[in-house]
Amino acid sequence: MIGFVILSHNNPGQVRRLIRTLNALYDSPPIACHHDFGQSSLSVEGLGPHVHLVDASVATGWGKWSLVVGYLRALRLLYRHANPDWSVLLSGADYPVRAADEVARVLQSASVDAFLDLSPLGGERNPPRHTGDPDPRLLHYKKKDVNTRRHLQARITLPIGSIAAPRDELTDIPDFATVPRRSIRVPFSSPLSPFKRGWTCYVGSQWFTANRKAADVFLHPTPGQIRLRKYYSRRWVPDESFVHTVLGNDPSISIDRDPRRFAIWDLDGWHPRTLGLNELPEMQKSGAHFARKFAPDGEVLDALDRQLGVSQGG
Repeated sequence: MIGFVILSHNNPGQVRRLIRTLNALYDSPPIACHHDFGQSSLSVEGLGPHVHLVDASVATGWGKWSLVVGYLRALRLLYRHANPDWSVLLSGADYPVRAADEVARVLQSASVDAFLDLSPLGGERNPPRHTGDPDPRLLHYKKKDVNTRRHLQARITLPIGSIAAPRDELTDIPDFATVPRRSIRVPFSSPLSPFKRGWTCYVGSQWFTANRKAADVFLHPTPGQIRLRKYYSRRWVPDESFVHTVLGNDPSISIDRDPRRFAIWDLDGWHPRTLGLNELPEMQKSGAHFARKFAPDGEVLDALDRQLGVSQGG
């Protein structure tokens, strides 16, 4: 069984459409959604008893720890009501691009516990349990005209090795005009850094697929993970490093670095390009299971529905 965790904050109609499509493709799978009701309303009425909303939702924001909190609460809700073999993390602007039976075949035959884009920053301290070449990766999570890993490193390592400095701009990082401007690099690391105590810091795309064994790592956190949560709660963009660092440092978890996601990043953007019909052939060739991001009710969603045999009905 495949379950889904959805993080959303706006465009409730688009979120409902995503859930209807998952219902049609995956035969009404267990779904848990964390929605930021401070930004918009969302009702799941009529979508089925297998769809649940996180009651104690938090206010989310780009690059904030609250995104990780939302994921953890929705994951706990998912496994409270069901016991899926795999869980897939999606945003409300994601959409399936591969038939459910193809996705199920990949997951059922998988010899890994997670499909997660991750790369270490600095040397890797633990024995490698990660398949695939990390350097040109993000694989079907494509970035064009930008060095993906350096971009992520600039976003993740600056907060980890920096101190807050309101209104100060970073001027010592080449090629990154959009690096967060509320931190400055300092020539020493925080004395509270967990990476001094044997952890490797990993980074990568937020969106991933994991099996029950990997989910259990977060459902039953160790004292070390709890300390790590406190550390990341004060950092920028923890959603692109926390999960990766926890799973990447767990010797019992094996990872395929291909997250089976498709997106296109442009040179000057902090967000992936909004996909349209022009990108449809590339999505189909990619082998990705899901893609992002899409505009609400875009023509490309209708085209994907036709390809996947989904009818939105009335």
